Amino acid sequence: MTDHAPAARTAMPLPLRLALWGSLLAIFMIPTIAKATYAGMPWTVGDFVFAAVALGMLGVLIEFGYRLSDSWSYRIAAMGAALGAFLLVWINLAVGFIGDEGNPLNLAYFAMLAVVFVGGALFRFRAAPMAALMLFCAVTQLAILLVGQPPMGFEWGATGVFCVGWLALAGLFRNASQS
Repeated sequence: MTDHAPAARTAMPLPLRLALWGSLLAIFMIPTIAKATYAGMPWTVGDFVFAAVALGMLGVLIEFGYRLSDSWSYRIAAMGAALGAFLLVWINLAVGFIGDEGNPLNLAYFAMLAVVFVGGALFRFRAAPMAALMLFCAVTQLAILLVGQPPMGFEWGATGVFCVGWLALAGLFRNASQS
């Protein structure tokens, strides 16, 4: 096993970088155009600022993950982890993952992501520990749901999608740790 600390510092190629940031800008433009054309669009200036900051952070995390390794398994896993974390935060702040956004159990998802980020930093984002952290995400996300939600409804389907995603990312990180 050759799970050394990521040493690559290869910048993302310009076409890929343009595609990334162009896609994030296009996503940001959806509510912007909706606000301009639909009087009932409930977003405030604060919502737009949050969206811009969140999408910007997603772009930075994706670029950071790309630079950490020359392994495409690692890069795809890092990008997927950034996207999964972004979506989990966005869903939680918009409508709440369990119940509504006011349900205090939703804070457990933020704690889960904080553990992953701190753990990743402590282990210098090496592939094998990141695989374990993605497994941690799958188990923790399911455990949070089991504590807070009866066995039916949208939350179960969404949690299943996230858990399968975390497990797939764990497999990609594991593959990167062995190459």
